[in-house]
Amino acid sequence: MNDSSKVILQEDIFNHNGVLVAKKNTSVTRRVAEVIAKHKLLKPLESTISIDPNSAEVLNVELIISHMNRLKLAEMLRAKGLYQQALSYFVRAFSYPLIVQKLTVLSLRLNKEFDRTLFCTAFSLGLATELKLEEEHTFQIFLASLLSKVGFLHLPPDLVTKTDKYSSEEWRMMQGHVVIARHFANLIPDLPKKVGRMVLEHHERADGFGYPFSRTQDQLSLGGQVVAMSNKVNGLYHKLMINGGSWKGLSAIVQLSASADFEVVRDATLRFLKKIHLPIGNHYKAKPFTPLISNLKLTHSKLNKWFTVLSEILSLHHKELSEQGDFKPHSLLTQLNHTIVSSGLLNEVQLLWLSEVPIPPSVQDRIEIEEYQLKLGEIDYQCSFVMQKLFSQQEELGRCFNSVELAKHYYQELT
Repeated sequence: MNDSSKVILQEDIFNHNGVLVAKKNTSVTRRVAEVIAKHKLLKPLESTISIDPNSAEVLNVELIISHMNRLKLAEMLRAKGLYQQALSYFVRAFSYPLIVQKLTVLSLRLNKEFDRTLFCTAFSLGLATELKLEEEHTFQIFLASLLSKVGFLHLPPDLVTKTDKYSSEEWRMMQGHVVIARHFANLIPDLPKKVGRMVLEHHERADGFGYPFSRTQDQLSLGGQVVAMSNKVNGLYHKLMINGGSWKGLSAIVQLSASADFEVVRDATLRFLKKIHLPIGNHYKAKPFTPLISNLKLTHSKLNKWFTVLSEILSLHHKELSEQGDFKPHSLLTQLNHTIVSSGLLNEVQLLWLSEVPIPPSVQDRIEIEEYQLKLGEIDYQCSFVMQKLFSQQEELGRCFNSVELAKHYYQELT
């Protein structure tokens, strides 16, 4: 917390041996915090502190309204008549002091993750309403979305804000945020355990290739997959905000990875996206199109080479890559193969079309080029996702091939 925010101990703090570490009503200064940090505590610190409610930084509904207006989320909620319901849900959520505490710290320390939390929460509310879920179920999804990113507060800040690719070890650490967040949710008195489960599952996928437990559709909750979809749309939306792209393109990308989602959730998402609008317009109105089309051709060529190696692996090593418990390399590669083939994005006809686009392109051509660029980017991302998954399991892959060198050979071919 900022030095201007007053954090007070609500009760005596004891270490795991029962020795008094700090007394009740002590103000948690930097020095006191350093002393407490040296001990393994008898009770979690979150349950024994409070933030001065008069502190300017402490979240309340008025501050949430300000943040939602800044992020244009109020417009999205009003488009579905959900704005007042969202505010009432925030009032209910903030009746849990631990939620206020964690979200306040998130807003101060990791403001981008806090913004994304608000987007996920607003979108989850809209999606749950589109699915016509019961009121209490909808509120639980709302709470799970609010808590989905608090686990990042317990990871190294430099890791959370890193923009380069993660190492295998860093990626494992990042995945741990869902378990941490679920643990925190389960510590909150009177919070339904279903909320913790949804938090835990918000990076799981219906096809079994999510994390932390690679669960499949029959093992996942509907609420968890609503939060997962909101998290996915959140990532796509912010990618479009940074790199440019159309709102229409967002729907196109959601449809590409069909197997990763509950069908009912995906269909509801596409309906909801048609009813709302956020401030992203066509990105390429004034772009020089000659270099853009050249880059698309290069990406097309790169992904085709990737696809050739992928097809070779599937053809030659079906037996070696057979299912072994939770390790499912063949299913993972087959699913990616199906996505690429069914999309038609790597067909030669796409190159022919790009070569024949007039310069400057027509309005319709610009829209189609942009949508193609977004879809091709999603295929590129999914290829990277598969590689990251295989890389994290390279020891198992080496055992499948009975040769670590062969596994390394294919990894190098694909990178």
